[in-house]
Amino acid sequence: MLGQPLRDLPEITYTFVRSGIGSASWSVPFSHPYLERNTSPTSFGPKRTDFRIDISRNNGTSWGTSFAGICAAVGLDSTRSSVEVSGVDWLAWLDQPYRFAAYTDPNARSAADVIKYWIGQTQQVIINQLLANLWDGDVNNSVHITAAYGGSGWGTVPAAAIMIGDSSTVLSQIQKAGAYNDPYGFEYWMTSDKVMHFSSPRRMAYGTTPVFGFHGDTLVADVAETLQAPFTHITWSNTGPQAVTTIGKFFGALTAHSDAPVTAAKFREWWQIVALKDTDTLKQKDLEELSSSYQGYINKLTEAIGKRDRYPKHTISITFQPDPITTMDFFDNQVGKIVWVDSGGVLLPYERVNAAFWIHSQTLRCDEVGNWLCDLVLEQAYVV
Repeated sequence: MLGQPLRDLPEITYTFVRSGIGSASWSVPFSHPYLERNTSPTSFGPKRTDFRIDISRNNGTSWGTSFAGICAAVGLDSTRSSVEVSGVDWLAWLDQPYRFAAYTDPNARSAADVIKYWIGQTQQVIINQLLANLWDGDVNNSVHITAAYGGSGWGTVPAAAIMIGDSSTVLSQIQKAGAYNDPYGFEYWMTSDKVMHFSSPRRMAYGTTPVFGFHGDTLVADVAETLQAPFTHITWSNTGPQAVTTIGKFFGALTAHSDAPVTAAKFREWWQIVALKDTDTLKQKDLEELSSSYQGYINKLTEAIGKRDRYPKHTISITFQPDPITTMDFFDNQVGKIVWVDSGGVLLPYERVNAAFWIHSQTLRCDEVGNWLCDLVLEQAYVV
């Protein structure tokens, strides 16, 4: 399966995931003209062969890459006349340990050969150096992933370190660097050009900027300008708030609380106790604020967590046809962005959904006759 593009493959699926590794799967019929058996050391193989999924929006006149990554499992099934292939996006390359020279060189004895540490460095510097560790300059042996940063929540980390023998992965260390932004959030996603995009804080809120919308059986005048595509299927769930009253605990006896009487009147008085961050997961500006007022800082953190968790948790899945949509291209990665959903009368008499949601995951799937569907898993966004 080398040397030629495999066009018009049936049953192709690919999924973008917010702050997670995306995946893809497809089948190659035995009858495909470019399918071949090759036993050379450089032939097609899991973890060795890269792939990309190109989509044409104009019947083959031009093509654009929507998803790319590394081939994973390849399989055969005696009941099917095809090769079944799965893949993961470039983010999977980061799911391996930090590479110290002392692992492979018995003469490596310097501090840099056994420990990597950062003192007073920004989160971006830490993440950039973590990414660079897995790039050896040879495209045949490694994947060159770079970073792009957005948002205003970034800061300086007082101290962080990795030592030889640490079983964590580079990806988990990047997630740890993002944890310095809790409870305000941190998210990332991968694009086909090997760029890892970050946003801090997590894109939780929406404002007056127009958003893309989906509707059920009717268009509603008050939000009609945002409703641009009908969905073919919708599921909805409401698990209520995680807690109404949040007790923040810091260094044992130091506590604060955040409550919401209006929410309690609707859902009853559900409590939670949350252990606030230790000092080794605080950014420099947090440490400075903490040193000036312990109680004030604890109150601030507790209120942020309480405000986040007191909202009802609404989750929606919708399915729609992405083919005719041009104002927001759902063949490309849209995770983390905000859309509006108005269910109209589809879920009545129990519920009418009419709210903003952010995209948690996005799956594109094509059946054997070429019909595309897009599945979105959405979580409700609140004005914060």
